[in-house]
Amino acid sequence: MNILMQRLKKCILVLALLCIVVIVIFAIIYQEKIEKHKMPPVAQVHITSDFMKDYELQWGDGYVDASIRIEDGEHDVIEDVGRIKLRGNSTLEADKLSYAYKFDANVDVLGMGEGKKWVLLANAFDPTLMRNYIALYFADKLKLNYTSECRYADLWINDSYQGNYLMTEPVQDGENRVDIHPAAGDFLVEYEKYRDDEDDTSYILTENGYRYLIHDPKHASEMQAEYVLDTMNQVEQVINKVYNSSDGTDDVIDILSEVIDIDSFVDYCIFNEFIKSADMGFSSEYYYYKDGKIYAGPVWDYDLSAGNANSSYYIHYSNLATTGDSTQGLWISDQGKLLKELMDCKEFEDLVWKRYCDSDVQNIITDIYEDDGLIDEMLKAYGESYESNYKDAGWEEATQYFAYAGTPLPTFEENVEYLRQWYKRRNEWLIENIGR
Repeated sequence: MNILMQRLKKCILVLALLCIVVIVIFAIIYQEKIEKHKMPPVAQVHITSDFMKDYELQWGDGYVDASIRIEDGEHDVIEDVGRIKLRGNSTLEADKLSYAYKFDANVDVLGMGEGKKWVLLANAFDPTLMRNYIALYFADKLKLNYTSECRYADLWINDSYQGNYLMTEPVQDGENRVDIHPAAGDFLVEYEKYRDDEDDTSYILTENGYRYLIHDPKHASEMQAEYVLDTMNQVEQVINKVYNSSDGTDDVIDILSEVIDIDSFVDYCIFNEFIKSADMGFSSEYYYYKDGKIYAGPVWDYDLSAGNANSSYYIHYSNLATTGDSTQGLWISDQGKLLKELMDCKEFEDLVWKRYCDSDVQNIITDIYEDDGLIDEMLKAYGESYESNYKDAGWEEATQYFAYAGTPLPTFEENVEYLRQWYKRRNEWLIENIGR
């Protein structure tokens, strides 16, 4: 009898321990889920400007005096003075305008680190208001360096509600931004195929015919521009040499790694193939030079991505001549410039697709669109602000606010579901077709 009791006690103890282990495991999983999708609250941003009271701000006005109040219930309330201006290129054509706000001194906004300049993206061309947020989330999960932090915000200007905005760090050099040192020879450039800008900019044209805008050093001198051009030409020459002599050996990657950071370029290719921006090959492709190498990124501007493109204009993007399905096709091979040359090198391409199929990357991607994933968590956390953007600010989810954007579906819910299914089908197509 005593033996039976002892055995029973041991069984009960083992069961109790198993229960504890199961509870701990579920608690860890739940905590990881919470941390993975930790959604900061929607900030309330109030901007006041006497200049804008009876006047619609124009691009030519530049910065005008303004004051700002920012609160989100989690961080210290910010009340400060500064200046505001319109920002963007094609977004200047939107009815819902984007803004840049500049403080007089560095300010830590909503825990994103200190900086003087901040961007308020209107997401005017994206009926879901989600594409830029998801793109920055994906880049951050891939650990692409210096990905801009962002927070959703409801914006008021002179007590007039403007709608849901994305308050974001701009792409610029700085300790809490792109941590480069132009005085030591570092630089930040953006591929820019056509656009000209008269506001203190410098452009270079490489031997391969690639045109870059020098963002940093600011107001680049002729000597600085020549230095940036020489550096980019050297990188292109190495890539050209590797492409012409590619024979399936590991030496190719070793040679490339002397002038570019392989990991950042691999992840940048993964990012761009999956997100599929209509701007690929035109603008918003950033590269920075640091520690004697070119790095890919940071990422920027993805409202015209993930199927949000007018098929009549973006014929290749939409595969209009074949399937008519924008989730299909290798986009870098079609529109990329520097990235295309790298992807034409088999050894580099193999690294990209190997990492794309890696379970860690696939978990990040599928989590975006699966049930209880990122999109669902965004709807829970920001649904009221999304709704207010259309109900209270007066914007219409079924209106095409930009000729080059896709034609929206009738309701917000339909547009979100289209986006979810686009990500899913894009990933499935890439998995099925990569390497062919």
